[in-house]
Amino acid sequence: MPKVSTSIDLLWQLACREALAGCFAAIEPEHFCMALLKFSELPADQLERLSPNGGQAVKELAEDVQAVKRDIARLGVGSTQARRKLRASFGKGDAVYDGGEMHRSEKSRLLFDEAAREMDKAGSDVLTLRHLLAAITANPTPAIREVLLVGGQAVRDCGELPSWLSRWGTDLTAQAAKGELREEIGRATEAKSVLKALCATGRKGVFLVSDKSGSVDAVLACLALAVTKEMPCSDFRRLHIVDVTCKLRGGRPDQPPARFLHGILAEASQVDNLVLRLPDIEDIHQADTLLDVLKSAMTATVPLWVCRVAHEVYCQRIQRDAHWRRVATAVAVQNEIHESIPNEL
Repeated sequence: MPKVSTSIDLLWQLACREALAGCFAAIEPEHFCMALLKFSELPADQLERLSPNGGQAVKELAEDVQAVKRDIARLGVGSTQARRKLRASFGKGDAVYDGGEMHRSEKSRLLFDEAAREMDKAGSDVLTLRHLLAAITANPTPAIREVLLVGGQAVRDCGELPSWLSRWGTDLTAQAAKGELREEIGRATEAKSVLKALCATGRKGVFLVSDKSGSVDAVLACLALAVTKEMPCSDFRRLHIVDVTCKLRGGRPDQPPARFLHGILAEASQVDNLVLRLPDIEDIHQADTLLDVLKSAMTATVPLWVCRVAHEVYCQRIQRDAHWRRVATAVAVQNEIHESIPNEL
C-alpha cells in the first residue's frame, strides 16, 4: 500500500460508516464512491475539524477536496443526488456486525491497486482522492456506472467553434468546471431567476436589465457554477454558456456593432447546446438597430441567449414591445434599480 493522504484516511472512515449502515460484511467500491461524493460536499470549516493535525494538514486536505470536487463537477452530476441514488440502487446486505475491524472487499482491493497505478501515472508519491476517483471512473461497477457515467454528462469545452465565436467567445461553463470561477455572495437568487427563464418553454432569451456589466458578470458566473451541479432542467447541464463580452472589453472587432451581432448569431446557430451572452446594449441611440438584428434572428435554430441591456434601453425599447413579451424574459440584476421590472415581459 503506498503512502496515503490525510483525505484518504478520512475517506476510509466515511466508507466504513456507509458499509456498516448498509449491513455489509466488507467495504465495497460503491461505499468508497459514496464517501467520495460526500467528501466533495464538506465545507471548509468542517475540514478543519476533521483534520487531526491542523496547520499544513488542513491546507492539504482542503486542496485535495477542492480538486476532487472539480473532477466530480466535470462528470456533470450533482454529488448529493448521485450519492443518494447510488445508496438506494446498491441496496443493503445481510451481514451482522460483530464489532471487529471492517476490511475492504476483494473488489475494493483491486480498486486501490488501480488508484496506485493512477498515482504512478501522475508522478505522485502520495495516494489522493483524485487518484481514487480516476480509478473508480476507469473501471466502474454497474451501480457506479449508472450514477456517474450514464446519469451524468461530462462537462467539456465546446471544442472547435466557428471563427468569430472562437475568437471572441469565452466558455464560462468550462471555466466553472475547472474551478476558475468564484460565486459572488448575494447573486444566487438572480442566477436562479435567469435559469428559470432559460428553462421556460417557448422562450428564446433573457434580457438582463442592469447598468453595470460587472453585476451581470457575477450573475452569469454563479449560473455557470450551477450548471456544473444539480439542475432543475434535465437537459440543462449539457449546455455551455459562452460569453462574447469578456474579450470585447479588450478590443473591438473590425465590424460595425450590428454586423458583428448578426455574424455572432449566425455562427451560434451552428453550435449545439449553447447559451450565448450577446454584446451589451446600453446606448439608446444604437438600441433600435441592434434589437432589430436580434429580432430577425429569432428562428428555430437560434440558440438560447442572454443580453445585458441598460435600464433606459429596457424601459424605452423593450418593455412594451409585443414581440419581446412573447419570446423573451427580463430579469433585473442590479440592486439600485428601484422601478418595477417584471420577471416576464
